Amino acid sequence: MAHLQTQHELEQAFLADLDLTATATSPEPAPRRAMVSFWCEQGLSSVASEQIVRKLEDAGRRYSVEQLSAKVQRLNRILPDADVPALVERDLAVLDLDPGLAIRNMVVLVEAFPGRQVTELVQRQPRLLSCPDLPQRKERVLELLTKLHPSRERKVVAGVVGEYPDLLFRMDYYQHARMIDELPIEIQNMFVLADQMSKAAS
Repeated sequence: MAHLQTQHELEQAFLADLDLTATATSPEPAPRRAMVSFWCEQGLSSVASEQIVRKLEDAGRRYSVEQLSAKVQRLNRILPDADVPALVERDLAVLDLDPGLAIRNMVVLVEAFPGRQVTELVQRQPRLLSCPDLPQRKERVLELLTKLHPSRERKVVAGVVGEYPDLLFRMDYYQHARMIDELPIEIQNMFVLADQMSKAAS
């Protein structure tokens, strides 16, 4: 029931802005100055706004101000507590999300990391919204890390991955690890820190 309620809420948030996004088209992309002004109005500094416009230009993503506004509004509806400009800075792909894929992935995150705010996870790693194999990836990473972690407890491992969602992508390079000591020291330290915090809390 909770799964269905969560999915329904996410679907409604996205669908509410589909018409707006679809109609916010323009034959001419906005001039550079207008694009920079738009991002400044979203709360970015002039330097950050210039950088994001340059990234969009380099990626061949040309939008009108109306299109950008509709895309940002949609993201604000689905992630009302998120820093949307910061999300776009980290990953331009969030501007052109597949709504169905994003909805599915957010439901996966809610179920995989109970107690964690989806907004927090996505803010740390925007790719979570557009990852096509997130259900399988999540399962693969949690299963591997559970085998490697001394506790052998999935709940413990899920807590660490929820704190460091980049692990869902970084662990692609360590699928053949047999012991946690074979992982990079940075990843090992993530688990050490989590263990220390858990002991301190208890």
